[in-house]
Amino acid sequence: MKVRDLTKELRLSKEQAKEATEEQAKIGAAREEEFEQVIKALEETRTRSEEELAGFYSNIDRNLGGSDAAMTAMENGLNVA
Repeated sequence: MKVRDLTKELRLSKEQAKEATEEQAKIGAAREEEFEQVIKALEETRTRSEEELAGFYSNIDRNLGGSDAAMTAMENGLNVA
């Protein structure tokens, strides 16, 4: 009788452990998907920012006539207006 009860208790414990592990795996997969979406959004933002920055540099270069001194001053944060 005691052995049967212990066997039943062990089986229930194993089932609970399996269910808990599966639940943690689902949570981990959901978090991973969320992180992937955040990373994708950040990469898209970075790409847009880099494109905008390239456009700004292009406008600066065009407006200043390609002056190397003016570009150097802009890169160093100096006001060349």
